[in-house]
Amino acid sequence: MPRKNKDGKYILSAGEISTFVLCPESWRLSKVENKRVLITENSKKGTLDHKKWEKDLDLAKKFTWASRVIVLLIVIIIIIYITSKGAFL
Repeated sequence: MPRKNKDGKYILSAGEISTFVLCPESWRLSKVENKRVLITENSKKGTLDHKKWEKDLDLAKKFTWASRVIVLLIVIIIIIYITSKGAFL
């Protein structure tokens, strides 16, 4: 739960922020309403769904990074081609 520092400002831990980013409803239930998670079939399915979502997100990040590198390499190749073509004229 957020705490106040000596200046009266609220402090959140990195774990609280990451929990909120991953699943705001889980953060709200655990931190605001102080409810514990019951292990049910639905919660097991939800946990598996979260893990799959996390893997998909990691894969999307890798594809995004790779596509940016490819575009950058294409731009560099085009620049080299244009500058070298002018040098041979």
